[in-house]
Amino acid sequence: SRDIPHGSVEKRGSRYRATYYDPAGTLTASGRPRKVYSPMSFTTRADAEAWLIAEYELIRWGNWQHPKDRAAAKARNATTLDDGSAARSGDI
Repeated sequence: SRDIPHGSVEKRGSRYRATYYDPAGTLTASGRPRKVYSPMSFTTRADAEAWLIAEYELIRWGNWQHPKDRAAAKARNATTLDDGSAARSGDI
């Protein structure tokens, strides 16, 4: 793996995975800092590093949420939008 200031990228087989330490300070059961893993693997190191940079910007500007929480919110919003558009189309 190659470390960059706010995380690291490691090659796993033919793909790459990005990780960084949880900025919320969450600890594992053994008391070590918990790592946050990219929710997907990347085909290139540059893509994994770009994801880390985007995460770093979210942290830097105070907009960070755990990637799993963001994915869940996105799924809820998509469902809400789907439900809303279906209701509106029936009103016409």
